[in-house]
Amino acid sequence: MRAARNSRERAQWAELQQLILAALDDYIEPEDHSGTDWWSPLWQVVRTCKAHPLLQDLDGFESWSVVRRLVPLDRFLRADSRLDGEEDVAASWATAWDKIRYLPGEKLLDAALREAEANPVMPPRERTPGYSRFLALCAALARGREGQISIGLEKWADQLGVNFKTVSAWRQWAVEDGVLVLTREHSHVSRRAAEYFVVLDRLPLVRSTP
Repeated sequence: MRAARNSRERAQWAELQQLILAALDDYIEPEDHSGTDWWSPLWQVVRTCKAHPLLQDLDGFESWSVVRRLVPLDRFLRADSRLDGEEDVAASWATAWDKIRYLPGEKLLDAALREAEANPVMPPRERTPGYSRFLALCAALARGREGQISIGLEKWADQLGVNFKTVSAWRQWAVEDGVLVLTREHSHVSRRAAEYFVVLDRLPLVRSTP
């Protein structure tokens, strides 16, 4: 049993190593070196690797410490001319890792729901488990958008596996509970969705509660 487990673990590490090497081979240094987050060094490589089971629960520097043991430093230095040494590579990797919210093939709500499931919140008023999940999704989206979100009823209903009228009810409950504050009305003329500010102080993380 132990031998089989060790064999599976070795296979996982070998798979991760090959994934990183292949991502570095496929990496294309951008012509535009303006320094925006999307075009920061190694961004595409980090995004490719972030979903791997051996790395997915780590933060930026923890993941880099693992990756550094698997791949020679010169492979990273050759990938992007903006990287001059290990400090550059480590900082670029860790920074990109901590900022990337979308994994390959994911959409905005997919990534937000994944984050919400990993970070459940305490609702200000106990209602239903589905409502708590809805609030966690609101919080996950708000953290990357300065608190501002829009709630498309049909898309959210599909993502959460409920009827759109249920999402409408949850949205109204969140307003009543002081979690959502309407900041822009819906407009049929301009086809603009309503926007809400999420009061994150009303949604403490479950793990941070006594």
